[in-house]
Order: sequence, then C-alpha cells, then structure tokens
Amino acid sequence: MSKEKTPLVSIVVPSLNQGRFIEHTLRSIVEQSYNRWELIVIDGGSTDGTLDVIERYQHHIHYWVSEPDKGQADAIQKGLDVANGQIFNWINSDDCLAPGALEVIAGALGDNDLLAGTTVNFSATSRFRTISRNIDAWSLIADGLGSKCSWHQPALWVRTDKLRSIGGIDTTMDYRFDLDLYVRYLVRYPRVVYTSDVLAYFRIHPDSKTSTSQTSFRREHYQVIEKLRNNSLSSVGTLQVERLLRSMRWKDRLVDIMLGAKGRRLRAVRLILSEALSEPWRITNRYTRRYLRRLLFRRNLKH
Repeated sequence: MSKEKTPLVSIVVPSLNQGRFIEHTLRSIVEQSYNRWELIVIDGGSTDGTLDVIERYQHHIHYWVSEPDKGQADAIQKGLDVANGQIFNWINSDDCLAPGALEVIAGALGDNDLLAGTTVNFSATSRFRTISRNIDAWSLIADGLGSKCSWHQPALWVRTDKLRSIGGIDTTMDYRFDLDLYVRYLVRYPRVVYTSDVLAYFRIHPDSKTSTSQTSFRREHYQVIEKLRNNSLSSVGTLQVERLLRSMRWKDRLVDIMLGAKGRRLRAVRLILSEALSEPWRITNRYTRRYLRRLLFRRNLKH
C-alpha cells in the first residue's frame, strides 16, 4: 500500500500522575502493527513516576511536554495543536489501544467523517463491551434518556482537519467536553462508519473522573444541550430540546429523592407520586416507574 493510502494517525495521551498505568498505555501504542502513527504526550506536571516512564519511551514519542495545564481538555487541545496526522483521537493514560486497532482505524474510515468501534470496559472485578451504534448529534445528547445510541470516546476516531474546523476541544469544560466535541462535529460532519472490532480498553477504577464526578458530568451535559439548541447548523427542533431538558430535570429530581430515601421508602414514594401528579406526563414517564419499583421492591437504592 502506498504512503498516500496509509494515513498518519495522531494519538494524544493526556496525563497527570498516572505513573502506575501510563506504561501500559504507551506500550499499547508503540507495539501496534500499523506503523504510520505519531504519539503525543501532554503531561500536566506529574509528581509521581510518570516522567520516568515517558523518558523511557521518548524515542517513540513525536512530541511531549510536562507543565501545568488547565485540565484534561486543555491537554488534549495542546496535543491537537501539534498533531500532523489525518486521523485523530486521544487515549487517556489509564486506558490503552487494542492490539491491531490502528490497522483497522486506518483502513476502515475511508471517505467517512467518523469511525466508531467497540470499547472493552474493565476493572479488577468486571469486564463488558460498549459497541457503537446509532450515532448522530441528537442521539448522543439523548443517550440514557430513551436514545438507542451507544458509544465510548476511545473507539471514536475523527478527521483532524474537520475537528479543527469546528474549533477543536472546548477547554472551558472539564467532564463532558467529549460529548460536546462529537455533537458539534456530527452536526457538520454526520457520515459515520461502524466496525465491530475492539479498538480500545477503558479502565474503570475508583480514582477515575467517570467514577467520582457524576454530578459535574450531568451539569455539563445540560451545557451541551444548550449549545446544540443555539447551533445554527443543527436540525434539532426547539420542541425536541425542551422535551429532553424536561425529562432530564425530572430524572435528576427522582435521583435526589432516591438518594434521600434511606430507611424512608414510603415517604419517598409519596413524594414522587405527589410531584408526578402535578404534571400528567410524569406519571407515564418510564423513570417514574423505574424508581418507584426500586423503592418498593429492591434493597439496593443506588440510582
């Protein structure tokens, strides 16, 4: 295959004090069978053993820096600024690429805007797959509220020039900048191609942002919806957005009631029913039924 037909893939690794994991991440990239890649490491000033690992691998790294930054989104944007590849994604320093992933990515994207594959999520005690499906801007923001969309960032690969054309990463966000990025990207560049291949492994552990900051994730999800509503290129109607926001706020309220329900199940049931009766659509809402069932029939009240 000629060089013109073998695109350069840029992979950014944002890092901060993940010395116990980052070597696994770097090895998963440098041991790929596909050799048209560049590795960019943006470290936020780690004080553990991270820099020792980076220095051992620096002959494989196209560009790296260790300095204070404004967070993960800022680190990824710094990497995007120096990327030379035609295809782009980031792999967090506690995750890793699947063997053979870059071969699949380079060959499968074709003339499309975004390649979506499978991610294996794993922890010390469990393992499950996220298989990409039904991805578009609206389905992404409605994910978890009736959308049939399924996706995970390490398995979504985009075109670098098109990513830059929409302004890159929103560095004012800390938790949902990936959702914001893909929503803005898909509004303008909607052609998605899917592969069933596993492209990445996502590590679940107690210190990860996904495990510790659900409230902040939710707050920024609202911001993404507001940005979509104000996007002049979006085909999503105002009524759709209002219905989604209404459902999200009601779900958040149900979660609040559940979290305060310890030992007071019947009181929580009465509160849900009294608030649901104030607006008829809440009675038939699937989340109303779900949380009432949990209160009445289950010992575990986790939302």
